[in-house]
Amino acid sequence: MSDGVGIALVVAALLFQVFGYFSLTAFEMIGFVISFGWLLMLLDRIEVLIATGTAGWIKQPE
Repeated sequence: MSDGVGIALVVAALLFQVFGYFSLTAFEMIGFVISFGWLLMLLDRIEVLIATGTAGWIKQPE
């Protein structure tokens, strides 16, 4: 997933700098949305890993 995000950011940067397809504002918004989405997915994955790793520590009520 991180590779895809990196590739998307590189493509957006190329479209902005080389081809002039995006304005600076559009490029910043695209970069923010992609990066923020990646950060949310990372935090969700960390939460799942923590929940999975600590499942054995939680005592079930009898």
